[in-house]
Amino acid sequence: MAASNTASPVTGIPTGMPRSQPSLITFPTLLPKKVSPLIRFCRYVALITGIVYGFRRLRKLTAEEIIIQEHERKIKHIRRVYMSQEAWNTHKFQMNFLAQECGVTGVVTDAERHFKYPAKPKPTEDITSE
Repeated sequence: MAASNTASPVTGIPTGMPRSQPSLITFPTLLPKKVSPLIRFCRYVALITGIVYGFRRLRKLTAEEIIIQEHERKIKHIRRVYMSQEAWNTHKFQMNFLAQECGVTGVVTDAERHFKYPAKPKPTEDITSE
């Protein structure tokens, strides 16, 4: 039987070659095409524009975030005051209820009225103003 030298359409291996020999298939090397200076210029302009836009956007979002954080800090303080008042009211109610159950008289119902807080210190006079 005569071996034909035609290549297989799928693998590109000549059909007449024995299997023991490796087939040498060469692929054409593609050289990079030269990019047009206009396209290169447009790429760099787009890159620089994106960097500038990102910088400006970051500054704008940072300024907005500072305002939001300040507002959240105020809300957090108000909530903390409210929760402490609520905790005091709950504690006061429970203590009064316990005192009534035990039959104790003279129960303190409002601590702000019964405790004397120290007076605020007066500002000292400036001696250097003489």
